[in-house]
Amino acid sequence: MRGSHRPDIGTGGIPELLDRYPVTFGVIGANLVLFLFAISKAQGLGITPSLQLQLGGNYYALVPHEPWRLITCAFLHYGVLHFAFNAI
Repeated sequence: MRGSHRPDIGTGGIPELLDRYPVTFGVIGANLVLFLFAISKAQGLGITPSLQLQLGGNYYALVPHEPWRLITCAFLHYGVLHFAFNAI
């Protein structure tokens, strides 16, 4: 980002990372939003397989009729540790 007129470019930190990797942070943000939604539905940190299925988890018998499950399953996580390791 050389030659930029923005004062936050080249100084390091979160603004530069967001500017350099917008898609990565967008995917992490989408994962975080859906994870927080799943936690609110679970009323705690215990996200069960049945809740995952309700929220769009991949189940081979449902995929021919609901192909969107092939994408939504990539954004679902079972717990904080699962989310954290996938975000890293």
